[in-house]
Amino acid sequence: MFATDGEAALHELQTLLSDPNIDTAVRQGDIYAVIVEFYAANNNFKSAINALQEMKSRLPKINPSFYVDPQTLQSIARNTGMNFSTTENGDLDEGGSEDEGNGSEEEVVEEDDDEDDRPQRNFTLNGSA
Repeated sequence: MFATDGEAALHELQTLLSDPNIDTAVRQGDIYAVIVEFYAANNNFKSAINALQEMKSRLPKINPSFYVDPQTLQSIARNTGMNFSTTENGDLDEGGSEDEGNGSEEEVVEEDDDEDDRPQRNFTLNGSA
Protein backbone atom coordinates (compact mmCIF):
# COMPACT_ATOMS: atom_id res chain seq x y z
CA MET A 1 0.00 0.00 0.00
CA PHE A 2 2.90 2.39 0.73
CA ALA A 3 4.21 1.99 -2.81
CA THR A 4 0.91 3.01 -4.39
CA ASP A 5 -0.63 5.38 -1.84
CA GLY A 6 1.61 6.38 1.03
CA GLU A 7 -0.78 8.99 2.40
CA ALA A 8 -3.62 6.46 2.63
CA ALA A 9 -1.32 4.00 4.38
CA LEU A 10 -0.24 6.70 6.87
CA HIS A 11 -3.89 7.50 7.53
CA GLU A 12 -4.60 3.83 8.25
CA LEU A 13 -1.64 3.67 10.64
CA GLN A 14 -2.89 6.80 12.46
CA THR A 15 -6.31 5.15 12.72
CA LEU A 16 -4.69 2.08 14.29
CA LEU A 17 -2.93 4.30 16.84
CA SER A 18 -6.27 5.79 17.90
CA ASP A 19 -7.69 2.33 18.71
CA PRO A 20 -7.49 1.89 22.51
CA ASN A 21 -7.07 -1.90 22.13
CA ILE A 22 -4.38 -1.83 19.44
CA ASP A 23 -1.72 -3.28 21.75
CA THR A 24 -3.50 -6.64 21.68
CA ALA A 25 -2.69 -6.90 17.96
CA VAL A 26 0.46 -4.84 17.41
CA ARG A 27 2.74 -2.68 19.52
CA GLN A 28 2.27 1.06 19.08
CA GLY A 29 6.04 1.46 18.83
CA ASP A 30 6.05 -0.73 15.72
CA ILE A 31 3.39 1.46 14.11
CA TYR A 32 5.37 4.59 14.90
CA ALA A 33 8.51 2.96 13.49
CA VAL A 34 6.79 2.35 10.15
CA ILE A 35 5.59 5.97 10.09
CA VAL A 36 9.04 7.39 10.96
CA GLU A 37 10.82 5.16 8.46
CA PHE A 38 8.33 6.01 5.71
CA TYR A 39 8.88 9.73 6.22
CA ALA A 40 12.66 9.32 6.35
CA ALA A 41 12.69 7.15 3.21
CA ASN A 42 10.79 9.93 1.42
CA ASN A 43 13.16 12.64 2.73
CA ASN A 44 10.40 14.19 4.83
CA PHE A 45 12.60 14.55 7.89
CA LYS A 46 10.49 17.22 9.58
CA SER A 47 7.53 14.82 9.65
CA ALA A 48 9.83 12.01 10.82
CA ILE A 49 10.93 14.18 13.77
CA ASN A 50 7.29 15.06 14.52
CA ALA A 51 6.37 11.36 14.54
CA LEU A 52 9.30 10.59 16.87
CA GLN A 53 8.21 13.38 19.21
CA GLU A 54 4.62 12.11 19.18
CA MET A 55 5.90 8.60 19.90
CA LYS A 56 7.90 9.86 22.89
CA SER A 57 4.93 11.84 24.25
CA ARG A 58 2.43 8.97 23.89
CA LEU A 59 4.86 6.27 24.98
CA PRO A 60 7.22 8.06 27.39
CA LYS A 61 8.86 4.89 28.74
CA ILE A 62 9.55 3.50 25.28
CA ASN A 63 12.92 4.06 23.65
CA PRO A 64 12.53 4.93 19.94
CA SER A 65 15.78 3.15 19.09
CA PHE A 66 14.15 -0.10 20.22
CA TYR A 67 11.74 0.21 17.26
CA VAL A 68 13.30 2.53 14.67
CA ASP A 69 16.28 1.30 12.67
CA PRO A 70 19.55 2.97 13.82
CA GLN A 71 20.45 3.88 10.22
CA THR A 72 17.13 5.70 9.91
CA LEU A 73 17.80 7.63 13.11
CA GLN A 74 21.28 8.53 11.82
CA SER A 75 19.82 9.72 8.53
CA ILE A 76 17.27 11.88 10.35
CA ALA A 77 20.06 13.31 12.54
CA ARG A 78 22.27 14.11 9.54
CA ASN A 79 19.46 15.82 7.66
CA THR A 80 17.94 17.80 10.52
CA GLY A 81 20.91 18.69 12.66
CA MET A 82 19.35 16.84 15.59
CA ASN A 83 22.01 15.13 17.67
CA PHE A 84 20.79 11.58 18.23
CA SER A 85 23.23 9.38 20.06
CA THR A 86 23.03 6.20 22.03
CA THR A 87 23.71 5.90 25.72
CA GLU A 88 26.01 3.26 27.22
CA ASN A 89 23.20 0.68 27.22
CA GLY A 90 22.26 1.40 23.59
CA ASP A 91 19.27 3.61 24.33
CA LEU A 92 18.51 6.65 22.20
CA ASP A 93 19.46 10.02 23.65
CA GLU A 94 18.43 13.16 21.80
CA GLY A 95 21.23 15.64 22.28
CA GLY A 96 20.39 19.16 23.25
CA SER A 97 21.27 21.42 26.11
CA GLU A 98 22.83 19.89 29.19
CA ASP A 99 19.52 20.25 31.03
CA GLU A 100 17.66 18.34 28.33
CA GLY A 101 20.31 15.62 28.34
CA ASN A 102 19.91 15.15 32.07
CA GLY A 103 16.15 14.71 31.65
CA SER A 104 16.72 12.06 29.01
CA GLU A 105 19.02 10.14 31.32
CA GLU A 106 16.31 10.03 33.98
CA GLU A 107 13.84 8.63 31.46
CA VAL A 108 16.31 5.92 30.44
CA VAL A 109 16.58 4.70 34.04
CA GLU A 110 12.79 4.29 34.24
CA GLU A 111 12.75 2.62 30.86
CA ASP A 112 15.35 0.02 31.83
CA ASP A 113 13.06 -1.31 34.58
CA ASP A 114 10.19 -1.85 32.13
CA GLU A 115 12.16 -3.19 29.17
CA ASP A 116 14.50 -5.74 30.79
CA ASP A 117 12.48 -8.80 29.77
CA ARG A 118 11.96 -7.72 26.15
CA PRO A 119 14.31 -9.10 23.51
CA GLN A 120 16.03 -6.49 21.34
CA ARG A 121 14.59 -6.40 17.83
CA ASN A 122 15.43 -4.22 14.88
CA PHE A 123 12.68 -3.29 12.44
CA THR A 124 13.43 -2.15 8.92
CA LEU A 125 11.33 -1.30 5.93
CA ASN A 126 12.42 -3.33 2.97
CA GLY A 127 10.13 -1.69 0.43
CA SER A 128 7.83 -4.68 0.00
CA ALA A 129 4.17 -4.37 0.81
